[in-house]
Amino acid sequence: MQPHGTTGGPVEGRGGRPRFDLEPGEGLDAARRARAALRHYCAELRLPAPTVDVVLLLASELVTNAVVHGAGPVRVTVEPAAGEVHVRVSDHGSGALVLRQAGPAATGGRGLRLVEALSSDWGRDVAAGTTTVWCRIPTGV
Repeated sequence: MQPHGTTGGPVEGRGGRPRFDLEPGEGLDAARRARAALRHYCAELRLPAPTVDVVLLLASELVTNAVVHGAGPVRVTVEPAAGEVHVRVSDHGSGALVLRQAGPAATGGRGLRLVEALSSDWGRDVAAGTTTVWCRIPTGV
């Protein structure tokens, strides 16, 4: 069963491995819906609990950024690879990324710093009006 407002789920990815593809809907609840669906997918992959925690946190941060700073529908793609999990979040925004230095009292501005700190690699791709922010999470986290 899909969480309310979502479309997508596991599909066949490269090499026959299951890939997770989801449109979590719009609005600030999109990150919550993405986390709920991803939790089930990560359980199917039998990822270690610390890896699941990082996948859920970083996917949630990237979805929130796409909803707040991007435009149009958001798409989340998660795919296992040798020793890591690839997380990609796409939207139709401008593609600008800003690594902020959030002060201790700030209520936001730490998402990309978390992505930078907890992933083995990350970046963004802009093509044909779509911006994709991606990260790679080692499964041995």
